Amino acid sequence: DLKRASTPSEAARVRKGFMGRLSSLIRGLEEDLSTLSSLREKMKDLPAADPDTPTVILAGYPGVGKSTIVRAISSAKPEVRSYPFTTKEVIIGHVEVGGRRLQVVDTPGLLDRPLEKRSKTEMLAISALSRLPGLVAFIVDVSESNGFTLNDQKSLYDELRRTLSNNKFITFFNKTDISTPSQITSAESIFGPCNRMAAAKGQGLEAFINSVLTELQENRANTPHFD
Repeated sequence: DLKRASTPSEAARVRKGFMGRLSSLIRGLEEDLSTLSSLREKMKDLPAADPDTPTVILAGYPGVGKSTIVRAISSAKPEVRSYPFTTKEVIIGHVEVGGRRLQVVDTPGLLDRPLEKRSKTEMLAISALSRLPGLVAFIVDVSESNGFTLNDQKSLYDELRRTLSNNKFITFFNKTDISTPSQITSAESIFGPCNRMAAAKGQGLEAFINSVLTELQENRANTPHFD
């Protein structure tokens, strides 16, 4: 249009119209640009999970004992970091054995309820978690004292298996010290035979670590070897 302008006043009018449209376009992008700027800053605070370190991600309904497990087996105080644009925090613990390191990740509010109850940003966080090397340890509260039935927990397990289809899964029964024989039998009929533990009492944690490492060794050539 500017090339076709025949007079200075017409050229000025064309330039003014262009600048108006450009300003309108920039105003329309302000929110997106602001979000990108915030995301750049937030990315600095992403959970410090090392993608090159063998990892086990804990999953299961609230109250199954995931945070207890992280605290009990960590060689140092677990780190607590937030995911950008969510109120979710990820707890990262490390197990040091024989000079080698395994990281254990607890994800309160992310891998503990059905997908339909999660926001888009939470789903992005879950997608990021799925790209960590290693496996998912699904923790079952056999006693059902957390308020979720064994069938509820199995439904969540099945959904997570579909969502994190690239990850290897391993299942553990927790709180077996306060579970009845019939509850354990029911759990085995639903999930199959699984390793048992009572994390709050420190029982079965060594077997938990060994089972995790065995699975990791089968999936990663550079997984640390534990005698």
